[in-house]
Amino acid sequence: MRSIGKLTFFLIWGMVLSMSSLVLTTSAVAQQLITIKVAHIYPPESLYSKTTERLAKNIEAHTNGRVKFQIYGSASLGDWREVIEALQIGTNNCVIESVGTLDRYDPLPGIEAFPYMLRYVDHFNKLWFGSIGKDLHEDIKKKTKFRTIGAIYRGSRNLSCNRSVNTVEDLKGLKLRVPPLKMYRLTWEYLGASPVPMAFTEVFTALQQGTIDGQENPLNIIHDFKFNEVCKYLVMTKHVQGAMTYIFYDPWFQKLPKDIQEIVTRDIEEACQWGNTVQLKIEDELKANLVKRGMKLMEPDLGPFRAKLANLINEFPELKDYYDRIKAIK
Repeated sequence: MRSIGKLTFFLIWGMVLSMSSLVLTTSAVAQQLITIKVAHIYPPESLYSKTTERLAKNIEAHTNGRVKFQIYGSASLGDWREVIEALQIGTNNCVIESVGTLDRYDPLPGIEAFPYMLRYVDHFNKLWFGSIGKDLHEDIKKKTKFRTIGAIYRGSRNLSCNRSVNTVEDLKGLKLRVPPLKMYRLTWEYLGASPVPMAFTEVFTALQQGTIDGQENPLNIIHDFKFNEVCKYLVMTKHVQGAMTYIFYDPWFQKLPKDIQEIVTRDIEEACQWGNTVQLKIEDELKANLVKRGMKLMEPDLGPFRAKLANLINEFPELKDYYDRIKAIK
């Protein structure tokens, strides 16, 4: 009996030690460092770089150092197509890019780049920070397996080119670089230009060499990438009120601890709101700086531009429901 008692004691004690070890191991795993590799194409002085740096500091503080961002900017890991593709294999874990870049995986994200759909900044905020925006993020995730979080107002997309554009007719035959996305290509075909799909990293050289006549982007991109050095005219077409977002491959994101998912989501949304505030403050300043750098400002009547694009939605019947919902926002 005495020997059996000792055996029982040692067995129980061994189980206690094993359970304690398991608890310690589980605790250690729960507290282990999570590194999120963030890739983008933008230079250090850009708003998107600054917003991401702010986000990294906030997430590290709010997780007590459990989560750290490793930021790879200036296209150091590739152009936007490459870094988004890399999300699926884990080469990087997060990309900051426009929502519309995901239309290669499903047409729905392309709604972000629909021309003249949004009327003003308040309309943008009501979309992306309201119930329709929440539905849109959720449906994009279901259709593409990419989770989009937050929306930074990019400002309006405008044309920088080496041809005077006073009217929509002046666009006829203009060789214009566009992102390799259907929405942008058809927009400029409808307007009479000759769109040339091209990687963004090739645009400056193509303008410099005269391979293309122009490109279109928000003012901060035209400014930060110094397109004023290779374009004479700044044409305020204001054709898209775009949204930048933080993109994750959802199966990877779902493996994060739930509390980390919540903190990352909350801090991204806060960072985007901060970025929106900054963007609104600098838009007029960006335009003035580009003119100061030598660009000639042109502000054509946009009515004829809108008229030529009135039937574009017929090319995208799968977007009609969201298009109507967004246009109806008061």
